[in-house]
Amino acid sequence: MQPGPGAIIATSNGVWCSCGGLKVRNSQAITNRSGAQSWALDRAEFGAPNGATAPFPLTAVFEQGAEGRRLMPAHFSPGVPDAEVFDESPA
Repeated sequence: MQPGPGAIIATSNGVWCSCGGLKVRNSQAITNRSGAQSWALDRAEFGAPNGATAPFPLTAVFEQGAEGRRLMPAHFSPGVPDAEVFDESPA
């Protein structure tokens, strides 16, 4: 699948998937602005049309231009315990 509007990179390396039907739930975004730049931090959930949910942390940076606010880089990932991401076994 080629990336297009509403496409995101899935958790498998190099895999794209569609965001169609996903809703953000339980958002408690923290935002700030300095000049033309603004940013957001959040810990929310994606809600799928079938009722499944997945927690995710989010960071996003926006830039204000003549045509309005534009999303620059954004990052979100499913909530995974550190022990599953990093080898935390004793050395």
